[in-house]
Amino acid sequence: NIANNRIDRIELTTNFGLFNNLMKLEVLNMAENLIQSEDLDKLELDSLINLEYLNLSSNRITVLRKKLFNNLEKLLEIDLSHNPINKIESYAFFSLINLRDL
Repeated sequence: NIANNRIDRIELTTNFGLFNNLMKLEVLNMAENLIQSEDLDKLELDSLINLEYLNLSSNRITVLRKKLFNNLEKLLEIDLSHNPINKIESYAFFSLINLRDL
């Protein structure tokens, strides 16, 4: 849970994604930060192959890019509420075959 920390920028200092070694992670709560759309791309969420719950609510996300949630086939729930989303690209949710709640 890294919610409510006012994270406003994600910078990577290596070629590896932020969550590369967290393949067993099932719940990720990044709500109530200042995360923007371009920061989501840097997260490389696709390495979280066992993720079931993702909370990105109350951030500054405006665009959901295609294949943003690629490889997250076990994801059951995403909370994107309270974001100023104005564009959802085609295939943004393409691989979310088990998604129950959005």
